Amino acid sequence: MDMLKAGRGTKRMRTARSRQTEEAKVSEQKDFWRALKLSVCLFIFIAAAAAKLLFPSAARHASETVFEAIAGEVDCRAAAETIGLGIRGERDMKSALFEACEYAFVPRGEVEGAGIQEMRPGKEN
Repeated sequence: MDMLKAGRGTKRMRTARSRQTEEAKVSEQKDFWRALKLSVCLFIFIAAAAAKLLFPSAARHASETVFEAIAGEVDCRAAAETIGLGIRGERDMKSALFEACEYAFVPRGEVEGAGIQEMRPGKEN
């Protein structure tokens, strides 16, 4: 009987050890992917900084083009105000998020005809 109990304890210890080993492997894999992501981000940052320093006129032109595209086509201020209304409780949060998405991702003048309208909460299809 004592041999049987001793065998069970050994098996439990092996199971606990194997669980710890598996958790350590998973942790190592997560650490690897985090380090890889950090390295890629660092590389992109260094490349962007180098491009800006080496080619200032091209970087300025690209920056202006991106800013015009963002500022000219979407209404970020209205999107932020709508989300603020939802957070303060002055408006249903779900409908506020849908409207904010319309302001942020649909060009001005096209909001009423956008396909997101069909998904709006409370709207009958």
